Amino acid sequence: MKPAELTRLQYIGEIVVLISVWSNRRTITAVTLLFSLITASGVRASGHCDYKQFSPRLNRWFPMCQMPASNGTCETLAVSKGISEVKYAEGACATQGVVGECTTGDKQRFFYSGKSSSLSTGCQRLGGVWNTNQKPQTSSP
Repeated sequence: MKPAELTRLQYIGEIVVLISVWSNRRTITAVTLLFSLITASGVRASGHCDYKQFSPRLNRWFPMCQMPASNGTCETLAVSKGISEVKYAEGACATQGVVGECTTGDKQRFFYSGKSSSLSTGCQRLGGVWNTNQKPQTSSP
């Protein structure tokens, strides 16, 4: 694909995510899957989402970062239950103060506070792999 086509596909994916957010929450999963397929077909998200996630089990908010992400990914996160203060930025997640990282599929989620053993349990419930030594890595397209 030419760079102009990749940009067009990325733009279409983000518009579809925004439309689904406005229409109803049931379509978010389907649209997120569609956006993931578009991303997997050659359009790599190169940014990250900083946000806070609430844990009902621990009754506290955790500052987090997820990558790779696009502005559309962050918009989808912003309407999710238990998520607040979502901000999109280019590049990798911050490396300072990382308690640990949960990898699920191609997504990396970095935690900046909390007890590693509790966070590890939560990561495993999501089907992820917990790592306390890994720093954010940018992936090459």
